[in-house]
Amino acid sequence: MGTVSRYVGQVEESGSGRWTPAAAHAIDTARDPVRLPQAEARAWLETATLAVRACARTGQSDSDLLATIGRVVGRDARLVARAAYPGDPRAQERALDVLRAEHRPLAKYSLGRRIEREVRRRREAGAGESDDEPHRGGPVGRGSR
Repeated sequence: MGTVSRYVGQVEESGSGRWTPAAAHAIDTARDPVRLPQAEARAWLETATLAVRACARTGQSDSDLLATIGRVVGRDARLVARAAYPGDPRAQERALDVLRAEHRPLAKYSLGRRIEREVRRRREAGAGESDDEPHRGGPVGRGSR
């Protein structure tokens, strides 16, 4: 099991409420996924996979939640996988593949919603087009006129 860094600070007499540089450093160090012990990093990956699976099964659609999950799967998990399987890129990639497979339905749903919003935005923006501009809403090519 890994060691936990401890920080003991004192309140500044000025009462400014600012973090001292030592406190900021201790917090950043504790939050760094690369510093996770292997067992904790592996547990993190397993928990993240279960959480993503639960979100996909229950049809979660909150845009903030989907964005957070995307960040966890896309960025955070890579860092944690390095801590979970240091020096073993194949094991890292296998762990990430499992997480990505669970994330895929949510990613497709999220992409579909972004496309729908963009189509809606373009339609609303196009409502004020003049008749001089070509129509882009229908098929183009042989037999379309």
